[in-house]
Amino acid sequence: MKLTMQFVLTLPLILILLLLGLAAIRGTLRLAAVLDLLPEWRDTLLAYAWAWTLLAPVVPFVYLYNAAVAAFSRKIRWRGIRYELVSAHQTRQIAG
Repeated sequence: MKLTMQFVLTLPLILILLLLGLAAIRGTLRLAAVLDLLPEWRDTLLAYAWAWTLLAPVVPFVYLYNAAVAAFSRKIRWRGIRYELVSAHQTRQIAG
């Protein structure tokens, strides 16, 4: 029983770390592709190479946050104007 409980607790952590590692690899591959396509920007891109690798794992969590907020909220702000989604076909401007 104890081994099973430990497995249940560590498996999600291992999966999350694996996904974060894969996202970092994907960011590095994107950097390599952009370096190949834009060789004249090489110095500038390499100066910010850390962002491609370290910020790529953050993206899924930003998507998750946005999806959660969208699922439970009917108000949005777009270009400084606030709207309320009344129905699927009706939007009301609140402020702006």
